[in-house]
Amino acid sequence: MMKNKLLTVLLISLLLSSCSVDNGTVSDVTSVQTTTVTAAESETALAESTAETSVTEEETPVEITEEEVIVEITEVSAETEEEIEEDKFVPERRNVSEDNIFIDFTFEYTDGVSDIGELGEKAEKFLAESEFYTEYSEEQITLLKERIESERKFYNENPDSTLPVYQSSLFEYFDENDRVVPHLYKAYPYDYDGDGSEETFMIVNMPYCFDRTPCLRNYLIFADSSGNMSIIDDFSYVEEAQILDYGICRHIVFGGAGIMGADSHTVLFGVKDNEAVKHYYGRLGFEKDGCLLGAYGWQSTGGTMYYDTSAREYRHIVGETVSAETLKEMDTNGDIAEFIGYYENNEVLGAFLIGGKYYCLFYGFMDTGTIYTYEDGRFVPSENKAVRFTYESKYDIIHCVLDIDLNKAYDEMLSPEEAVQLMNK
Repeated sequence: MMKNKLLTVLLISLLLSSCSVDNGTVSDVTSVQTTTVTAAESETALAESTAETSVTEEETPVEITEEEVIVEITEVSAETEEEIEEDKFVPERRNVSEDNIFIDFTFEYTDGVSDIGELGEKAEKFLAESEFYTEYSEEQITLLKERIESERKFYNENPDSTLPVYQSSLFEYFDENDRVVPHLYKAYPYDYDGDGSEETFMIVNMPYCFDRTPCLRNYLIFADSSGNMSIIDDFSYVEEAQILDYGICRHIVFGGAGIMGADSHTVLFGVKDNEAVKHYYGRLGFEKDGCLLGAYGWQSTGGTMYYDTSAREYRHIVGETVSAETLKEMDTNGDIAEFIGYYENNEVLGAFLIGGKYYCLFYGFMDTGTIYTYEDGRFVPSENKAVRFTYESKYDIIHCVLDIDLNKAYDEMLSPEEAVQLMNK
């Protein structure tokens, strides 16, 4: 039905572009009075007008009424918006799950493994049979070959050089028949969802032409516990992975600098029900403090969050709004005088109390905030990089909670090992 309506509007628009109504006769006048008709009437009018206008240039112009050529399109627009809304993630403000466990997770780089046997070979073949491989064109192959020859010349003239242009020379990715051959770069096998079975994230490299620029592309392939595979992301200039170990589950972070800014991104993955889950993404990096994970990125992307072990999802911590007047009353020693002065000059100042512990003061858009604690009647600067302000416009990534008792969470949080023991009781 949607396609029929859009087609109706398109055809009538084309008709109106070459004619208009003047006393019921098609003429060269360029103005038309708008009249609304139903979709059904417009479809009938289209059929009639199309049949009537199938004439030669010598024939007499046909008569068309205003109602036959004007259509109301607001219904189409409304339905189009409705379809878009169906796919849009709508974040919710939730409470911390009753049986949630705050965990002081470990956050470390991991080397992964470069050889994982048959699973690695299967991943290479999987990429070679994917749409990423089959979209190679003759032009792309030519560009890649030119790059290969350039590298060969460079290394022949500089045999002692230790300055590779890419992670490894592109000509290693072609066989004797000049076919592109994907290679496993690294694999990261763990029991990510804590069900006792191992899943694997793998980076498989393959040369690729990105906007006519030859490069080495890094394809992220996920293999579930049964070996079923899917390509879940791709990067350029991928960085080493980081593991967030909660004991009862693990998450992994991949990031790549990219060919350009828009291609740069970082992704936090986990596994749920034997499937890869994209928990968080953006052009950003992460900071850890206890059970908190802070994300900082392009155009103030990110926020302060925790992992809700019961809901198995990350949630932003919004914090409670603090008025500028309240801050002025609290700041008896002038510790935040510059913020108060800015407010008095501009009448704009944002402040949130996050977790009942950290005061986040910010001037406006693109400012992630300056963090303080309040101790013995004074604002004390904090070095906690995991705490920052989160703009409501950034809640489109994950759900959020209004606030948590952070002191209580810090006191009760468990180590990964203690979390495993608790879950096994």
